[in-house]
Amino acid sequence: MKRSDHSIPVPGATLGAWWYLPEGPGPHPAIVMAHGFAAVKEMYLDRFAERFARAGFAVAVFDHRGFGASGGEPRQEADPVLQARDYRHVVTWLCAQPEVDRARIGIWGTSYSGGHVLQAAAVDRRVRCVVAQVPMVSGHAQTQRRVHPGRLRSMHALFDEERERLAVGQEPRLRAIIPAGDGGAAVYDAPEAVAFYSQGPVLAPGWRNEVTLSTVAHSIEYEPGAQVEYISPTPLLMIVASEDTITPTDLALATYQRAGAQEAGAAAGRSFCALCAGLRGRQRRGPGLVRAAPAAARLTRAALPARGQRSRSRCCAGRSAGATGIWNSG
Repeated sequence: MKRSDHSIPVPGATLGAWWYLPEGPGPHPAIVMAHGFAAVKEMYLDRFAERFARAGFAVAVFDHRGFGASGGEPRQEADPVLQARDYRHVVTWLCAQPEVDRARIGIWGTSYSGGHVLQAAAVDRRVRCVVAQVPMVSGHAQTQRRVHPGRLRSMHALFDEERERLAVGQEPRLRAIIPAGDGGAAVYDAPEAVAFYSQGPVLAPGWRNEVTLSTVAHSIEYEPGAQVEYISPTPLLMIVASEDTITPTDLALATYQRAGAQEAGAAAGRSFCALCAGLRGRQRRGPGLVRAAPAAARLTRAALPARGQRSRSRCCAGRSAGATGIWNSG
């Protein structure tokens, strides 16, 4: 297994990426990976990518535009529409690599980017399988749970004010991701989120505990689960934590059931949902979820067979569409 640094040109930015190549002759099946909300690839994605590479996949792991090693302005702004589109740009880049079998490309995302891969797979048939780990599926539904109704009006007024400021050329305002100790508002204050993001400066010294205010507005408007029915017949693995308060478990499972219902009418058995029992706290974002990597590798390998072979994703799932497998993360 070899890893090298690459810069991938995309419209409006250059994406900093790690490029993993497995042992043995190509062309290889390939996977595109990126992190979730405001996180960078050093925050545990190397552990996932190494497992995929050892399983025989070429892997492109990139930082979202405006974050980490990637270019793009404004810095620290997570626009989910552009981020989902960048997954497709990296698929295009993979198609041009001689080491890659362009007919065997999958995409993987976690948390916020778990929503991105649902969105990308729904419209891009070059994607031959998709893994969505603890995915964000509905900005509206999450906001309704996290924000008191009395605060919603003032929040939207703040977003409108920011749009007017930006329209006359003022600099974007920033908001802390987790509490910064200055008493200011933060995007997350849940203990599991604080535990995860607190590791950012240690794992990635250039990581910044801030995003633009527009990032928060974008997240509330984002509905990646709305198109999940269109993913079929592309094989889908959704990995869901059983005790998740950041990307709520019930929202993810309901979204998967909609994908499974569509699947049942098309190519039954090609999708699977793994519910990680007992997974909580920082495990859902940090090293605990690395335990889910073997399941993702198995489905991806089955869904991206060698040329001349049929997809074995039905056998990998071992269950009918819409079924949920449960294991203890212990």
